[in-house]
Amino acid sequence: MSTHDEYWEKNSVAIANYLKLAILKRHHKVVLTTFKTRMNRILYAYLNHLPRHVRESEKEDLQTIVLIELFETIKIWDPERHSSVWPLAYQRINGAMRDHIRFVTRSDPTRFYEWVNTAANMYIVIQENNTFESDMDSAHDLQSVLQLLDRSEEHTSELQSP
Repeated sequence: MSTHDEYWEKNSVAIANYLKLAILKRHHKVVLTTFKTRMNRILYAYLNHLPRHVRESEKEDLQTIVLIELFETIKIWDPERHSSVWPLAYQRINGAMRDHIRFVTRSDPTRFYEWVNTAANMYIVIQENNTFESDMDSAHDLQSVLQLLDRSEEHTSELQSP
């Protein structure tokens, strides 16, 4: 074995890590452009399985998770073991998005559907019955008017009594 082979054997991991970090720091826009279509495809495929209101509220968070996981995967990727980074990134991105939804729901995935239905029904009820506050305001106003009338009636009766 030559001295170059020995040097490479000892330092290949450190060199690969240095190169990956240098690429991520200096060429992150190229990395994002290269994987943009794949990242969007995996994101929107996952979003399509979520209810609309969850999709709308969590879309930006999931986009951020996709970006972070791609960069984190590139950092840990071993090019000697796997020629392409994407299969590993795909698995990690999917897992991270599922973990995020589990965290948001704070329950196990089997009760996710229940949580979504409850949240959706509450949203619909609140939107349809948005008059509760105005009813309370009207009741409060009516009560204060009645108190004013009671006081003015007392005052009127005092004036009328001899």
